[in-house]
Amino acid sequence: MKKRSLLALFTLLFFTGFAQVTFQQYPVPARTDNPNYRLVADYYSDKKILIPVLHSDSVFAQNTTGGSFNLVGQGLYVTAFYANNGDLYLVENTDTNSFNPHLYKSVNNGSTFTEITGVAGRVFQRDQYGNLFYSITGGFAFSTDDGANFTNVSTPDTVFSVARSAEGTLYMLSDSVKLYFSTNNGTNWTDLSKKYSGNAWHEQHLWALNDKIYFQTGSSLHFTTENDTIWHVITLPFTSIITSLHVSPDLASFCTSAYGFFTSNNLSNGATWTNIRTVPGPAQVSIYNNYIAATDSAMYWHTETGYIYAPRTPNPVNIAAPQLNNTNVKVFPNPATAQLFVSSCHKSDDFLLLNVTGQTVLTERVSSPGKAIDLKGLKPGIYVWRMGISTGKIILQ
Repeated sequence: MKKRSLLALFTLLFFTGFAQVTFQQYPVPARTDNPNYRLVADYYSDKKILIPVLHSDSVFAQNTTGGSFNLVGQGLYVTAFYANNGDLYLVENTDTNSFNPHLYKSVNNGSTFTEITGVAGRVFQRDQYGNLFYSITGGFAFSTDDGANFTNVSTPDTVFSVARSAEGTLYMLSDSVKLYFSTNNGTNWTDLSKKYSGNAWHEQHLWALNDKIYFQTGSSLHFTTENDTIWHVITLPFTSIITSLHVSPDLASFCTSAYGFFTSNNLSNGATWTNIRTVPGPAQVSIYNNYIAATDSAMYWHTETGYIYAPRTPNPVNIAAPQLNNTNVKVFPNPATAQLFVSSCHKSDDFLLLNVTGQTVLTERVSSPGKAIDLKGLKPGIYVWRMGISTGKIILQ
């Protein structure tokens, strides 16, 4: 038995990178360091919120980056998510025996909340491109502009998870694990009729990256394309239940299992996963006490021994952190698709776009307000723009 264990460990290390990262204990308010709480972090501002997900309790928000947590509410919650502009969405479950959600929005990180009406179902999420989704009766609503406007769409089946590709195709996964897609913002849906062999766990997630659609159950990860007839199994560096999987706006991936904490610079089949932390305590028993979150500077892991955190790996941007809201230059829309517009008080200057490695991928001279910049040929992902002393981040879909 000992030889087999050593062989398994050697195999695990052989097929994956192994680079231990020093995690530190993350301080949280009293009584929140337990399986009842989930930590959600905003990728852009690193603001955080602690919500009770198993039974009713207090809600805490970190109103300033690096500041202390403040009490902002009380109750039982399903999830929380941020928009790219920092707006906070909080989903309350008012009935512990069934799913009866109420969706609230806060523009000041929890100081005040306003309820969004017409909510029904269980889709409440922000995808890696920054699109927002929430359930309504008979379908879902989605926003591509940080919640300024939502489009309501009807669906042919009960929705479990949704995603939107960089090209604008909508995908939805039903309760019965049937996959549908729409190329006209939900006006018409096509049943992809994928063959799926496996268990449909409650924590299902859908991602659309490049030309592939990824689907996570509580036990495995799969991908397919519109031309495939089946779901293909993604080869991961361990054979265990996936307790949490996170895809960041820069498309880096983070995954936990009973083996530990793994990271990868992409989610494709055959990608290199690095084990950066073995399990720090007993094997995790549920998704609630093995939850992960990542910002552009840090990653957080809720284990049975508490909340721990460490600097990001892989590092998404090797340049100085930009200011998100610069009054001298306005760059919109964000996220962008085929083009973006630059409005500047400068008479004339160069507009630079840098990728996550710090390379300049676009240079355009801006000499008039409302300059349109063509983005064709650039890959979807997160970019940093610079113009004079102004700088900021933008997502390209």
